[in-house]
Amino acid sequence: GLPCDCHGHTGTYWLNYYSKCPKGYGYTGRCRYLVGSCCYK
Repeated sequence: GLPCDCHGHTGTYWLNYYSKCPKGYGYTGRCRYLVGSCCYK
């Protein structure tokens, strides 16, 4: 995914995960967008 900013964290933008982040990456939070989510560790 593309890098993105979420609550001051640098995260990864996932286009295919609309409401949750993929498991197995150790993400601790996210920001939802109209399409996709920004997931950060």
